[in-house]
Amino acid sequence: MENHSMTKETPGLAIASLVCGILAFFIPFLGFILAILAIVFGVRARSMIRKAGGGLGGEGVALAGIICGIVAIGMSLFWVFFILSFLRFLFSTPFMYHYWYY
Repeated sequence: MENHSMTKETPGLAIASLVCGILAFFIPFLGFILAILAIVFGVRARSMIRKAGGGLGGEGVALAGIICGIVAIGMSLFWVFFILSFLRFLFSTPFMYHYWYY
């Protein structure tokens, strides 16, 4: 028995968006760049899907890539802020000399 259900093709940009969005969580310094690529690829894929008029699928995959990219950018900015704040605290004068001269 054959399967007659129509599966729509998913554009490669939608898949690339999701892959970049997921990798952005796990690759420390390239994560920000991958997150931006995930958003760009996802937006272009969704535009391509809408222009196809129902001939292409994968809008959910592209949207997931965009969401992962946005969350990864937020996490990257949080970590940069956290690390800079920690370094500022670590090298502040009271902390540096508090235990050394007693």
